[in-house]
Amino acid sequence: MSASPPSTGKRKRTTTTTTTITATDDVINPFSHSTKTLAQFAPAGHSPNLPLPSILHPNFPHRPLPRSPSPTNRHRRRHRRPYTTSSPSKKKPPAAPTDPSDGDDEITPSPGTSPEPPTPKPPPSPNRRRPPNPNNRTTAAYHARVGALTTITHALLGRDDVAGARRAFGLLVRARVYGGARLDLRRDRMWEVGTEILMRSSEGKEKGELATYYAALAREYPFSRTHPGSVSAVEFYAAMFGVEMEGVWEGMEEERVRRVALEKMRGLAGRMDDVMDARPFSVDHEMVRLRAMMALYVSDLAVGAGVGDDGEGEEGDGGVKERVEAIAKARSLFRVLKETGGEIKEGWIERLMEEEEEDGEDGGLSG
Repeated sequence: MSASPPSTGKRKRTTTTTTTITATDDVINPFSHSTKTLAQFAPAGHSPNLPLPSILHPNFPHRPLPRSPSPTNRHRRRHRRPYTTSSPSKKKPPAAPTDPSDGDDEITPSPGTSPEPPTPKPPPSPNRRRPPNPNNRTTAAYHARVGALTTITHALLGRDDVAGARRAFGLLVRARVYGGARLDLRRDRMWEVGTEILMRSSEGKEKGELATYYAALAREYPFSRTHPGSVSAVEFYAAMFGVEMEGVWEGMEEERVRRVALEKMRGLAGRMDDVMDARPFSVDHEMVRLRAMMALYVSDLAVGAGVGDDGEGEEGDGGVKERVEAIAKARSLFRVLKETGGEIKEGWIERLMEEEEEDGEDGGLSG
């Protein structure tokens, strides 16, 4: 009895089953990711039909994804494949090696189908407009809105037209550069132009306005620890107190004015002590020197002309005591200035620092 030919039914069932699984995987899991890997796609916002970002973009996630020129669909363009196909029905990414932890074998594409090679991106058109450079726009806006006003202000000051320069500087202060930001008066030292305008003003109130101007600058530009070398409230407070001190000095003409000047200097010294309670004002050389000079000025104002050498007179022991305390304050501030590296050129200051504190009767300065 002859042997019957082998049956082909089992081979046909196997072929049909394999084809069905392959077609199902093409739709559901084309890259044969494991169940553990597939569970990570939804929280990450990545489609399981796309290759892993680590395959498409080397060194991912340690460097950002490349930007897409398309301005729409931001989520999709972050995960766009770097290749295109001629027909949407033939889109099929190439089989990529999966992570070793997946544990599944790759699916071999069906015979007759192969992934299409990536289509190279066309070179950028020479007529394509480049995106604007923010730095160039900022510079252009600065020169357009600020440069003209700056030129006008300097020209008016050169012609001694202080009133016109004052109006131009007011427009300059209210100017807005690119983005609506206010003009930084520290740029090109424009704040000094405002100082010159107020000092050359003939309205008779320039001292008070100048002190107010410095106070506004100190509030606008506080001290920054990240930029300690930039112009800040340290310089503006020193200038403000110096202007107010000069204004008090110019107004002192007689004893009655001396009393008024003493009261103003006491208040000014108290305000300056409040500012110098914290760093960097307490160690700034200019502030320390100015406060010491103010203390010496208070010592001169504390005792009037009617007080004799014995301390008796119109103000009595109170004025003499205040004089001694003011001189001691000045002496200690000069020591701080010298210990922090400040420069002292005046010989009389050196002699003052070497003197011991004496009684109120002998607490005067020789000049």
